Amino acid sequence: MPVLFARYRVDDLAAWRPAFEANAENRREHGLTVRAVYRDATYIGGVIVIYEAEDLERAHDFYHSDAQRARMATSGMGRPPEFWMGTEIEG
Repeated sequence: MPVLFARYRVDDLAAWRPAFEANAENRREHGLTVRAVYRDATYIGGVIVIYEAEDLERAHDFYHSDAQRARMATSGMGRPPEFWMGTEIEG
């Protein structure tokens, strides 16, 4: 299954986490399942989220939608997130 790695710059973790959790149903509707949430040990204010994605195109559309950008802007994030998408290497 494809994976998506997202690194967020969070100015206020106490504001970000509840907003992130409140968006769970919307993520599920776009085929994203959260597998892990970490504090970035090398990036001040960084949070890394690992997702499984049913479809990378749907995941891309979710994160680049106007609605998602608006949610991110009001959730304590300091700037837009960075993304990496990948698929498993077989064999």
